[in-house]
Amino acid sequence: MSGGVVIVGAGQAGARTALELRALGYEGRITLIGDEPYPPYERPNLSKEMISDVQTKVSWVSGEKDYADAEINIFLATRVERIDRAKQSIFLNDGTTCDYEYLVLATGGRPRQLPFVSSRICTLRTVDDALRIRDLAAKARKVIVVGAGVIGLEVASTLCAMGIETTVVEQGPGILGRGFPSNLAAYLADLHQVAGIRILTSVGIGAVRDADAELSVELGTGETLTCDFAVVGIGITPNVSLAEKAGLSIDNGIIVDSQLRTSDIKIYAVGDNAIKRDENGRLCRVETWQNANLTATAAAASITGRPRRVPDVPWFWTDQLGHNIQLAGKFDEFTTSYERYGVNEGSKVFLYLKRDILVGAATVDAGREMSLCRRLIQACKRIEPELLEPARLDMAALQAALKVSLV
Repeated sequence: MSGGVVIVGAGQAGARTALELRALGYEGRITLIGDEPYPPYERPNLSKEMISDVQTKVSWVSGEKDYADAEINIFLATRVERIDRAKQSIFLNDGTTCDYEYLVLATGGRPRQLPFVSSRICTLRTVDDALRIRDLAAKARKVIVVGAGVIGLEVASTLCAMGIETTVVEQGPGILGRGFPSNLAAYLADLHQVAGIRILTSVGIGAVRDADAELSVELGTGETLTCDFAVVGIGITPNVSLAEKAGLSIDNGIIVDSQLRTSDIKIYAVGDNAIKRDENGRLCRVETWQNANLTATAAAASITGRPRRVPDVPWFWTDQLGHNIQLAGKFDEFTTSYERYGVNEGSKVFLYLKRDILVGAATVDAGREMSLCRRLIQACKRIEPELLEPARLDMAALQAALKVSLV
């Protein structure tokens, strides 16, 4: 194998990079290398339908015919061992080498682990992980989820809906401590508890033991819980060892510029493993479906000589307990917040402003309101406080006053 663009990592970001290169007219060879045995797939439904419904199929990024038509060469169950930057070549686990004009690292991340070993402790990152949890859940009465981040709560929601007694154990002082404003996190905590999920915060895990047919989990408080199995969702560690051994700049991710180029301009990084500076100069790594797509598009554009910036307004969604929760913008510098009802019954809108300019928003079952909020954040327009006074958000008034369209 030789030449063209070689993409290491056949997940969402890697596959999208390959497809976007062809869409932008790249005519060289494209090689996509993945260490899993599956073609590129999307991860969002792994924590939901893939666990709860045996009929659910894997959500592929694209069909096999699309890759064939685009002449994208895919190598699965293949591991890259080393990068030789001087020769612009990579070494594979089967002993072969592959030269590149450009190399894209889309190596993602791996789940953080607890320091305990048991066949009843699971993490969730891959299709095989989801299938393992599905098998255990089919026979379970009780489960413990360690970690009250997004993945932990999505899994807890799914298992609770399956009728399994679910307890969430979180070491931090509250749920969703990373990236979620506290009032939204408190609202979602109430939803989970009303649904019957027990949430324990400020609690660590002291020990885990296999006890006959159960798992015994000793908490830092001294309380001991038993369950049929446990799912650990305490974040991921970016896969940077390949880049680090190659001498690329690393800091909790592979450092990239605005065009996703690493410290070697012939090597790009996209998706969960890429970290770049925000407008304040702080290194920021984003682990979302949207970021995988946006960074893939930006890298492909740069390689084909059409550089574009990754949009500065991040957007993210999660589905929990039958509710769709969306977040947009940033939540670390707001000075005023509003909690309002959306247009639909039961929907909620959380607004976060800095000097009367909307910098962040979150919605619960209010997709149309989120579309407006994303445009308002992008526009950076001042919002008169009286427009936000009604208990139910007046979208028409906001659109008219700020001349922002949803189209």
